[in-house]
Amino acid sequence: MVDFETILITLVAALAINYIYNQYINSTKDVNELYLNEQSTIDSTRLSNESAVYKSNKLGYASGLRIGLDIRYDHYKLRHGNLSDVWQVITRYAAKQRGKGITINDRFQPILQLNYKIDKFRQYLLKKEAKTVRINLRHFINNFDVLIIIISAFVSQVTVELYDDIAYLSEEDEKNALYIVDYEDLKKIQVENYFNFEDQSIYDLEASDELSEFENEYTFEKDKGIALKITRRLNNTVLSTVEYTQLNIISSLAASIKHLPLSKEINYEDKLMVIQFTSEKKKSNEELTNQLNKILISFITNADLIILEKPNISWSTIFDYKPTILSISEKDLQKLSLDNLKKDLHLNWYKKFIFNQSLKFLSKGKFTKNDSINPYSKLRLVYVNNTITNPRIFSSPQLNEFRALLASRLIMEFGYYNIMGPVILTDFYDYRFFELKNLKSWGCISQSLELKLTGINEKKEGKLAIRGYSIGKSTNRVINRTDEVEQNKDIMKANDGFMPLTNVNGVWGNDGCLYVI
Repeated sequence: MVDFETILITLVAALAINYIYNQYINSTKDVNELYLNEQSTIDSTRLSNESAVYKSNKLGYASGLRIGLDIRYDHYKLRHGNLSDVWQVITRYAAKQRGKGITINDRFQPILQLNYKIDKFRQYLLKKEAKTVRINLRHFINNFDVLIIIISAFVSQVTVELYDDIAYLSEEDEKNALYIVDYEDLKKIQVENYFNFEDQSIYDLEASDELSEFENEYTFEKDKGIALKITRRLNNTVLSTVEYTQLNIISSLAASIKHLPLSKEINYEDKLMVIQFTSEKKKSNEELTNQLNKILISFITNADLIILEKPNISWSTIFDYKPTILSISEKDLQKLSLDNLKKDLHLNWYKKFIFNQSLKFLSKGKFTKNDSINPYSKLRLVYVNNTITNPRIFSSPQLNEFRALLASRLIMEFGYYNIMGPVILTDFYDYRFFELKNLKSWGCISQSLELKLTGINEKKEGKLAIRGYSIGKSTNRVINRTDEVEQNKDIMKANDGFMPLTNVNGVWGNDGCLYVI
């Protein structure tokens, strides 16, 4: 005979336990719900047919947009900093922590050895009177020679210009330009002033000498100049160039570093891995600038840097390096795949139970780190980057599966071709689900930018326009059949200082995030 009283007691006990369990999750969630519902500060006024201007809520009210690194100068003055300061930070730390170095594709070199080679190559650039070093973007940055050359140029105020195989470069442009090439490049271009990093007769980049100091006496002149140019051929008649000043780069670094909560910022205990799958498809501007952003962040924060660019990368390969922070494009994350990660972890019934509980916690706003699911991963943060106009490959639930399986938080970053660093990005504590149709990207605002929508329709949707410190100058050059420059045309059309983004339409959420549709 069924004991209904026992069944009733059991049912009530189960409901009580479930209630207490859910109350526990809600009371211990990572941040208050209000935190994620107010991710922007909004100007009180707006122009007709436009939205108000939105800025990051992480900015101090009186400080304005994030400009620089706030480096102390003359004991009491603060300045934004420059690329020489970035390299000085890591060399000073390396002088105290001998053995500190960088790994590129399984090769390791100490910082102080790199500093010696950089010093020598700076002298070489001075001797050559180079104003620009030109590098095919397929070399960026997959070996130490190119890394040394790029840093040497950055700290010497020599412009680094990346170009693709079909970029048009006129003879006039070649004055005071040093081409960084390998033998494959020499088959395609004919220039007299070049440095072949596969030929060690010019300068021995394999030298093992060390230099523990980096001379960096500050002058205002060191803040000036174009640090980086990216030149690509859009079609048979149009050549596109984006120029980034040192301030563009520095402001993007400051914004990225300060996006993280103070207790979660990147530091000397971290291993930062930048992954790039090798493919015939050309890297986008967004991928290049995001990769540079993470490399320079590792210098400022003193994190160990690992750069991995190989055609075949697996989850087990990544775990073997034991990185704590991973930076990867969303398309490369798709190649690694969620299914492959699940297979590599061999999820038994117990791991599946813990995994499902972690997903439930995330859906309630609470992140849990449980090594029993993935004993191989040391990750605590994954950066996933994509372009702001591309539909996201992974849905919100799938991103939470990555968080649970990697026992790591995850930040989505969405860039634009002439912006250094992301335009919008998700919050460190944001694990919310979004099942919106036609959603290309979403997130809060980079601290170096402010955004508004123009041409608002009845659904409050509009075209995105931005203003700030990480925007590069973009120009198009039209060339004729004889491949001579026909005209220069600046395509950065601004309205009240705001630059419209082509084909980027969105709507502001009540949470202060931008939803690109």
